[in-house]
Amino acid sequence: MLEASALMAAEGGAEEGKTQLVVVLSQPARYLRAEVEAIAKQLLTAHSAVLDMIVADRPSTDAAAEDGTQWLIAGDSIPRLSATSAPPFKCQRFIFVGTTDSPVTIQLAMVCRYNDSIGKEGSDLQIAAPSTAVDTPAQRSMAAAKALRMVDQRLQKRMYNIEMLKSSGSIGILVCTLAIKNYRESAEILSRLVRKAGRRCYIIYIGHINEHKIANFVDSIDCFVVISCPHSRQAQFPQRDDNFMKPLCSPIELLISLGHTGFDDPQAYTTGFAECCAQAAEAAGIGSSPRMPNSSAVANEMLGEGESSTALLVRGRGTGAVSLFAQRTY
Repeated sequence: MLEASALMAAEGGAEEGKTQLVVVLSQPARYLRAEVEAIAKQLLTAHSAVLDMIVADRPSTDAAAEDGTQWLIAGDSIPRLSATSAPPFKCQRFIFVGTTDSPVTIQLAMVCRYNDSIGKEGSDLQIAAPSTAVDTPAQRSMAAAKALRMVDQRLQKRMYNIEMLKSSGSIGILVCTLAIKNYRESAEILSRLVRKAGRRCYIIYIGHINEHKIANFVDSIDCFVVISCPHSRQAQFPQRDDNFMKPLCSPIELLISLGHTGFDDPQAYTTGFAECCAQAAEAAGIGSSPRMPNSSAVANEMLGEGESSTALLVRGRGTGAVSLFAQRTY
């Protein structure tokens, strides 16, 4: 099934450049890596003129994951295309090997839409499965279409969120996670940016988000900015059925509304907040390092005397629970 999907991705003329096929393995499907790499080698030999195929893997170092040329999705590093990508790829096509309900599909769908925005049209997403999977091909096709549709709806709502942020007199920053590195520093940086713009800002440690918790603050807060797990559906892709009484916006939408970045920023097509808040730190003039995750200078300057940085508490190294946190699905 995987080989058939790869051959479909390889179809098309070579006149416009190569197609980069990216295979992303879910954590339970890691045992298929050797088989997938063997298929990739065969395909590259037969279709080298029109196809480049890679299998996503863990970045070799922390710096490699933060150099701005890669996406980091569920711990895997994926090349990020640009308008002047070299070698010239005309698009990327993703094959996700895993279950249809994995949040990784939405992350890959956002990368597809980013590629479309920079002129690399034709990027798409397919879901493959091991032979032991119970999902039918029709179900996998519908799941991929649903992921793309959710991303499209979220992007269409972006202008509304940004206009709401521009007109808000008070903004609440909802911290919905205590296990993602630099969650507290990110909230403090965004709060400082909001206050510099002359608005009131409140940081609220809310935990798991739901309509009842949001309802407690609707009288005093006009709009919310959410710092949460990148895989949280309610926080990242709120829907009408969630019954939230105020808009839930992303950190990058706040930066766009304050004029610190634009719609073409790659961080507008990811649900992570570390890179986004590193840009916010630069905009606020906090610290000298452009990368927040591996630097304590930003946190030390931002936190008050006697306070400690959360980066030391939740920094993921090796094979510990925190380093494996991003790999989970639910």
